[in-house]
Amino acid sequence: MTTSPAQISWKLSLAMSLLLLVPGVSLAADTHPALRVGAEIGAMTVTSAALGAGGFVVGLESCDERRSGLGCLDRMAFGLLSGVTVGAPIGTLWGGALAGGQGSFLGALLGSGAGLAVGAGASLLVTNDDLKPFCLPLGAMIGSVVGYEVSHSLASPQRIELASTAVQPVLAVSHRGAVLGLNGIF
Repeated sequence: MTTSPAQISWKLSLAMSLLLLVPGVSLAADTHPALRVGAEIGAMTVTSAALGAGGFVVGLESCDERRSGLGCLDRMAFGLLSGVTVGAPIGTLWGGALAGGQGSFLGALLGSGAGLAVGAGASLLVTNDDLKPFCLPLGAMIGSVVGYEVSHSLASPQRIELASTAVQPVLAVSHRGAVLGLNGIF
């Protein structure tokens, strides 16, 4: 069974179009703030989940073998919530940088600290004891995104130097097929 050139062209066009959706690949202008915040939240979620799982395992391993069952639940929960809190500014930074943001790690860290303080204050107001521990990492997560965005807005825009060069891949699609090329400033 052979594949016709029209089927290959259609599949190639689809693959290249999907590639254009990847942040940083096809963006000639700045990323829209909503897309940048979405990338920050997504990366923060992944990083916080990974570090939270690591904190959960550390909390589990720190328990005595004599204690079994739910006796170690508080240590595991503390490890999980600590990992999520630490992972929030790290994930926000790499997600924002991936989407072309110019915020700083210090901004995300300060925002996370301020959000942690607000979360601690909110936990004093919450009457449900089961929800109190979640106020701290939630505040840190929201604060890290806000801090990164504030530091992004304070950053000076990058200027293109007159003597600099830049090359960017481009895709042209017509009824005859797709063509890959390079666009540059020299």
